[in-house]
Amino acid sequence: MESTQCPNCRSSACCHPFYEVRGVPTNSCLLVDDRGRALDFPTGDIMLAVCGECGFIFNASWDPDRTIYSDQYEETQGFSPTFNAFNRAIAEELISGYDIRGKTVLEIGCGKGEFLSLICKLGGNRGIGYDPSFVPDRQRSEQDIRFVREFFTGETRETAPDLLCCKMTLEHIAQPHRFLVSVRTVAARQDSVIFFQVPDVRRILGYLLRALLVFQLHFAQTLVHRDGLCGPQDLDGL
Repeated sequence: MESTQCPNCRSSACCHPFYEVRGVPTNSCLLVDDRGRALDFPTGDIMLAVCGECGFIFNASWDPDRTIYSDQYEETQGFSPTFNAFNRAIAEELISGYDIRGKTVLEIGCGKGEFLSLICKLGGNRGIGYDPSFVPDRQRSEQDIRFVREFFTGETRETAPDLLCCKMTLEHIAQPHRFLVSVRTVAARQDSVIFFQVPDVRRILGYLLRALLVFQLHFAQTLVHRDGLCGPQDLDGL
């Protein structure tokens, strides 16, 4: 890892690996047409590393050419009443907290457009959504929303919005520092509100730790039982 550069702060020789798993499917949300394609789905490796300078955690083995975002990418959780209630609470909080009414909202990584459509409906707003996986048939056309089926990049030019939101997308960006510069270039007004929602790394790492402990416990139980150190009845308390 000595030559690895942090994709966030671009520091070198300070990234430390702490978790590795090989042969993981390269896309978790792509829909495939048949069992054969699913079994032959391409795989890649995960090597989580943490930057000692800025604390950024990233996959040091990530290959951008293996990641696909298209209309076959199905990330929506919009069929869940619980998730819809959560989404609505976020939209209402942004509208009431920052007076996002009759304003322009730009969402990066808008998916199928559920959240952007919701915040525009609740606040009477205009919307602009960027996502290559957007499917036009999934949203109604009567709202004042323009969807762009492209990535938001440093070349993107848009009128500065009143609210720029980016939900559960930043963690998919290979070069977050460069991406944030692009965001600030577009949301250039002093009164532009910028909202990011990202996963809680503490919850994710806690899950990994619990999974590892369960595996180690099962391994230890199997080992001591196999070698006759104790019987199954002696392992109940482990």
